[in-house]
Amino acid sequence: MSKAYLGAFVAIALAAVGAVDYINQAKTAGSKPGQFGVGDYVGTISGRFIAQRQAMADAAARQDLLAQDPRDLLPEAPEGWTRHDWDEASADVFGRRYDMRKDDFLPEEMKQDKTLQAFAALEKAAGDKKDAAEVYVYEKPGAIIALRLVVKRSEGGGGISGGAMKMVANNIEAMSGKDGFAVIRGVTFREELGMFGAGAEERDYRVFSGRIGQTVLISARVKAEDADVIALLDQIDYDRLNKTLKEPVAGIGSEAPDLTPEEQLALAQQRVEADSHQQRIDTAEQHLRLQEAALEINHRNGVIDDQHYEDIKTKLAKQRTRIEAMAETPQADMQTAAAEVPQEAPAAGQGGGLFGQILGSIGFGGSTGSADTPIEPAPTPVEAKAKIKVNALGSGACESTGLGKRCKIGE
Repeated sequence: MSKAYLGAFVAIALAAVGAVDYINQAKTAGSKPGQFGVGDYVGTISGRFIAQRQAMADAAARQDLLAQDPRDLLPEAPEGWTRHDWDEASADVFGRRYDMRKDDFLPEEMKQDKTLQAFAALEKAAGDKKDAAEVYVYEKPGAIIALRLVVKRSEGGGGISGGAMKMVANNIEAMSGKDGFAVIRGVTFREELGMFGAGAEERDYRVFSGRIGQTVLISARVKAEDADVIALLDQIDYDRLNKTLKEPVAGIGSEAPDLTPEEQLALAQQRVEADSHQQRIDTAEQHLRLQEAALEINHRNGVIDDQHYEDIKTKLAKQRTRIEAMAETPQADMQTAAAEVPQEAPAAGQGGGLFGQILGSIGFGGSTGSADTPIEPAPTPVEAKAKIKVNALGSGACESTGLGKRCKIGE
């Protein structure tokens, strides 16, 4: 191929690419190609070049932030406070990780097993490394706060295993009590009350957490007044934390409005209740998808006949209608609206629930992964007495709270 021919080919290719780009930019600008001037097109080139340079700079800054230990993004000690690493004294205050050597319920032969001892040693080393990278402890007379910052590079959770982990996480979240605490620089912090709301009663400190997107988690173990906790959390540079996300969240940090303490609390409670509502919808949706998948697998493998298949599909369609009603109905009226939808009785089975469905659908346990077991909404409450702290999965002494049940364990 001659140089002249090659040069002509390159020129034609560049002209074709330029023509396509010109047409695309004209459409983006809402103009017809013939009306889109040369000056207008040249302006888009410089604008896009500047935007590309900014995107590259933002990506480099993000990588620099992610290269640090997460706790390096936590604030210095405020005036009158000291800041130090997590240590034995901190563990004495806030508790230690599980240690099988101190588990009275574990048989002695298991404690002496060399393989289990090796795993336990690895687990402890990994935990100590995380504490050193993520935690700072802040102290002043009469107050101590342990701040942990977890920054993940990506959301993860893809594929079948990721979907299963998400379902497990949603079920744990559904069984965990939480209450709004404060909205600080746009970040919602909530108090973690533990499984079925009983965890807070079993410890002499409080736990708070807040998230930015799906990759930044701020948690605090606290023996301090609310005002001290809020003042310390307010010292965090949320703009920098937001820049660790691939797509920063709007309204965080310097973009957030100033709120009074009363407004911080009210908005936090509103957001936590809304998140709990959405979480229940997501859990119901995931359970429904599991039932739909089990139905298709059983039908393809001849476990159920065509008539049974169509009957179950009809029931699942009604379940989806209920889920959609939950999403469209204001939270205060959600239970009433769900109860008004006719329901079929659930099919009998030995191992119900999410895990029974999972095991049954793959051939384990007594359950057959019943796809025809409808998702049951909670019963209509008699009286809305207080905002929900724990959902209807609790046990023990329970009372209706308007959106579910609040339960006390061990009474």
